[in-house]
Amino acid sequence: MFRLKSFRQLNKKRTLTVIWSLVLLCWLGMAAALLLSADKNITLAVVAVVAVITEVAFWFTALILGVAMVDARKAVVSKVTGFFNKPAKTV
Repeated sequence: MFRLKSFRQLNKKRTLTVIWSLVLLCWLGMAAALLLSADKNITLAVVAVVAVITEVAFWFTALILGVAMVDARKAVVSKVTGFFNKPAKTV
């Protein structure tokens, strides 16, 4: 439960910007390695590392946005249930 609270307190936009900037830098590094490296083993290692980093970035994005989605759903459900729990007005 502590981890969920710490994710709620993060600045989500800044965190996602940092994560995806890192992914972009990795992809640019991979492109440079593909263009400059003639060794197949180095190329394979670079591509594998970039693939893992990209996958981890997708999971972190889902985790960060998933917590925001849970909070948004709770707010919507509370508004809907609050609307139906109001006493009926008599004319």
